[in-house]
This record gives sequence, structure tokens and C-alpha cells, in this order.
Amino acid sequence: MGTQPESKASREIRGRLPSLLPGSFWFKIAGGQYQSNGVSDNLGVVLGILVCIEMKMRNPKNKKHEQPTALQLNFIDNVNKSGGIAFTYIYDPLLGYQKAAEEVAAFINEILTNRATFLVERLKEYDAAKSQN
Repeated sequence: MGTQPESKASREIRGRLPSLLPGSFWFKIAGGQYQSNGVSDNLGVVLGILVCIEMKMRNPKNKKHEQPTALQLNFIDNVNKSGGIAFTYIYDPLLGYQKAAEEVAAFINEILTNRATFLVERLKEYDAAKSQN
């Protein structure tokens, strides 16, 4: 599988993420008989938060190959419910690796910004309620 276009895209995009998300750490777990099924292709840590990216290749001839399996969807759902960030990214070769990595980094930054905004608002509400007591 290491020579497949999807594997090369994963490796190229994953390799660019540390410069786009400073302080982040990215890796791939090699599949095998001892690995749980459905684990995302690319795993990372950004600001102490687990980030999992299931990489798919754009496939105009067979859209089914662009979709994660039920096990992959379950893994993504479990990570998101547990406070991590997990998603599927469909790589279009016409985009190029650098632009794709920039899209992925922007998406992760958007999620982190939304979470931070949410937490600040909750803290303000908490402080206001605490001062009323």
C-alpha cells in the first residue's frame, strides 16, 4: 500500500503540516494484524489535541472509494465525541500537495478557533453566574 497514490498523498500532506501548524506532531501507524480496524491514516497532536485525518483520493469514476468505511466513520465519531478532532479529507491531485496541506491546516485552525471562542464564552457565563452567588 505504501506505493499507492493515496499513501503518497498522505505522506506528502502529513509532511507539510508541521510547518503550517507549528508545534504539531504528525505520524502514521502502519496497519497490521494487531492494529484496530478503522484507525485514521494520519494522526497528529495540535495544541495537545489528538487530530485524526482519514485521507481519500478524489475518484470521479467511483465515488464510493471517496467514502470512509463504517469502521472508519465509527473511529472518527469516537475521536470527535472524546474531544479530539477527526475528519475525512478527499485529496484532489489537481490541487497539489502544498495547497491540500494548506486546506487541511486551515480546517484544523478553524475548528480550534471555534472551540476556543466557545470556551471563552462559557467561562464568561461561569464567571458571571459565580459573581451573582
